[in-house]
Formats: sequence, C-alpha cells, structure tokens
Amino acid sequence: MTTHASYLVYNRSQDITKAQLYEIIWVWNGQRLENKICVWADSPEPVNELAKQKWDEVAGIETSTNLDGSQTKPGEKYEGFACFGVEQGSLLIFVDEVNNASKLGSIMIKNILKTRNITNVAKGKHGKSAQKAAAAVLNEVLLKNEELRNQDKMD
Repeated sequence: MTTHASYLVYNRSQDITKAQLYEIIWVWNGQRLENKICVWADSPEPVNELAKQKWDEVAGIETSTNLDGSQTKPGEKYEGFACFGVEQGSLLIFVDEVNNASKLGSIMIKNILKTRNITNVAKGKHGKSAQKAAAAVLNEVLLKNEELRNQDKMD
C-alpha cells in the first residue's frame, strides 16, 4: 500500500457554494487513517469514481468486495473492501459526507478553506486553538452550503 504525498481537495461541483463536502476514507486493519482526500461535489458519484481509483495504489489483494463499485447504487456512497494474504491485513475504502470539520486534520481544513478563498482564519493562534478556529470557519461554510441546497429543494 502506498501513502498519499499530500492533502488533496478536489472540486467536482457545478456550484461550490452549494456543494457537499465528501471525504475518501481508508481504514487499514480496522484503524482509520488520517484522511488526505476531500471532494466538493453535487452528488457522491464523482467522489465514488475517485475512491475506486485508489485501489490502483494497492497490491497483493487476495479477496475483495465491491472494488469496482458494481454493488453501489446511483446516489449511494461507495464502499469497497479487500483482504491481503493470510493474516496480512485488510483495507476498507469508503466515501462519507463531511458535516463536522472537527474530525479533519488542520492541514486538510486549511486546504479545504483555500478552495473557498478563505485564508488566515486562525491569525495569531497556534496548535489546537488554531485548528479549532479553522474548523469553526469550515463548519460555517458547510452549514451555509447545506442551507443553499435546502433552499434549492424548496424552490
């Protein structure tokens, strides 16, 4: 298994101000790895495609479930699972919505906010207090996006 070199944020949305933020999550041997890929999207489908491509970075798969996404229905979020050799490990890759920024790391939060042209949100703060300040700003963005999506549904 290879690791990601950086924290990536993609935009696969027609209108980022109304987009849902998704993350592609890796769970190696039952332990969640730090997320390094987030995607702004209007639906899970483009995020699912990116998640399925992550299997190309993995070697030695012996048994697997839904790596190609054939069991994922339209509108559903992707989940694929693989086992490697006898007692060598397992990997779960899945897509989830980000509704609370506090579970993301500080580098990822900064990169997500940059996609919205928001910088210097934690000016003068360091460490945990800086991360909390940045997460609070991102949570406001996520809430505003949700309000705009809900407003569109009512129109």
